[in-house]
Amino acid sequence: MLAAFLALHVVVWGAVGALSQHNLPLDVIEQLAWGREWQWTYFKHPPLPAWIIEIAAALTGGSDRALFFVGPLAGALALFLIWRLAADIVGPRTALLAALVQEGNYYLTFFAPEFNHNVVLLPLWALIGWTARRAIVLGRRRDWIFLGVAAALGMLGKYATGVLLLAIGLFILLEPGARRQLRTLGPWLGLGTMLLVLAPHIVALPGVHYGPLLFPFERTEPETRSVDHLLFPLRFARAQVLDVLLVLLLLAVAFLDRRRTGEAGTSVSPRDRRLVAVLCFGPILICMALSAAMGAMFKQVWAAPFWDFISLFVLVFVPFGRIPRISGRFLALWLLVFLAGAAAYGAQFAGQTLVGRKPLRGEFPGPELARAIDAGWHQAEGDRPLRYVAGDVWYAGNVAFYLWQERPSVLIDGDRTKSPWVKPADIVCDGIVLVWQKAFERDGLLSRFPEAQPQPEIDLSWHTWNSKPPHIAFGWAIVPPTANCGAPAAGHLE
Repeated sequence: MLAAFLALHVVVWGAVGALSQHNLPLDVIEQLAWGREWQWTYFKHPPLPAWIIEIAAALTGGSDRALFFVGPLAGALALFLIWRLAADIVGPRTALLAALVQEGNYYLTFFAPEFNHNVVLLPLWALIGWTARRAIVLGRRRDWIFLGVAAALGMLGKYATGVLLLAIGLFILLEPGARRQLRTLGPWLGLGTMLLVLAPHIVALPGVHYGPLLFPFERTEPETRSVDHLLFPLRFARAQVLDVLLVLLLLAVAFLDRRRTGEAGTSVSPRDRRLVAVLCFGPILICMALSAAMGAMFKQVWAAPFWDFISLFVLVFVPFGRIPRISGRFLALWLLVFLAGAAAYGAQFAGQTLVGRKPLRGEFPGPELARAIDAGWHQAEGDRPLRYVAGDVWYAGNVAFYLWQERPSVLIDGDRTKSPWVKPADIVCDGIVLVWQKAFERDGLLSRFPEAQPQPEIDLSWHTWNSKPPHIAFGWAIVPPTANCGAPAAGHLE
């Protein structure tokens, strides 16, 4: 049943993304612009999601439809690992319930088709939770090493993993049985493994001016009055409650049916209860404390992986004589939630345009923009391949990905501090295309490339449900290669 559930999750959520959107989402396009370059860090985030999406693109030959399944696959992996952790604590039958009700988790479903740094944390946090329990309970060196690898992968996914690791670290210090393991070699092997895996990333950080460390603080909403130190964490917590309401509703139905369908309860150790509580609520409490101390409002979506363990928490803490099993009424409600969520995701694209609002990014004419620029470049430069495109990562990234055969590198915003893989000598030898949509984007690019030759404006239509879709116009320019630079391949990045 678990295998069928996970397969259904991947197929439905992958298909609804692929069928409802003409264009890849923004975060996927950004990951592709980064992942093509195989850096150990990027100017905003650590590299793991970009590597994953690049591998997926390479394995599928650049199929944009296939990439809609990467996020749902990450969600399915998270659900499996949640089940695996729960099975170790409450047994496989109750663990199945814990996994099923997570389908009501907004972050595991509605967010799934857009693979990004928040989605990648869903399986990584579940992996950290599972390996942490095994290391603490079993105490074997190999389990501590596995925890070190999982922790490093989490940090390479997004630095938000630090709050989970801090919560686990505090648990180890405060839990007597876990604290005694600090006298053994295991925890230190785990810490050493984590630092070893992270070492190349840490070494690369100065090259991007420590951008991943600073970027989260640049995205917070700063305080404007003293009371914000209290209001910001409360607002952050309130938003999270709304995101897990469906999980709690599904659990409530299961508990209402437990007298008719339940089975004898499984004994849960006090240590496991405390560990699950820390895994579930430690990160959000730490974030609320940081928000209060800093007077900063954190973004709601940053809590995407926080609720991996909410169903397990309820199952080990709510007192009951019999464990709820999966009844017909529960399955009916579960199926309703599952199908309604998928339908709502697809319907947002039709609804947005039918009511006359601005089209969504999934309706953007990215492939058409890429083809238009490719045709213009080759008309001007003949058979010379297009190696570089500069502009906002959304426009330039779409051009770069949808020209899969040539796959130019992206000079984000025309700024080499954001794209250190592009060297001035490469542009001199191979030339570059500039693309923009707004006047300030044009002015910024042309100030960096005054020798650029503007080209005729490109006018395209959004791919909407409207019979008369709105148009969108793009400006673009060519910086031609230097004639005496040598062979076209001279600009290849090494």
